[in-house]
Amino acid sequence: MSAREAFEAAAARLRRAVAAGAYAEAQAGLDQLRRALESAQDRAERAVLARRALEALAWARKVTLAARAQDAGRLARLRPLPAGYRAVAPSRHGWRLEA
Repeated sequence: MSAREAFEAAAARLRRAVAAGAYAEAQAGLDQLRRALESAQDRAERAVLARRALEALAWARKVTLAARAQDAGRLARLRPLPAGYRAVAPSRHGWRLEA
């Protein structure tokens, strides 16, 4: 498999993982992307792949930040739990320190 083919496979894996929110898989895709980039023998090919890797990273960052913002919005819209479902905090601590 050529460096370009390995790079394309790694970039596709990264895109699928980020789109699915599978961030552990995305990390594996990034590692695969790095290995594919390092395997490029020709300096010109390495430059092209590096530019495309930066584009893939920028895309992954944008999608991840958008997903996090969307999740934060959903959390902010949640209503608080009714009193019967909230954990009741103890009125005082159960620990006593003596000198």
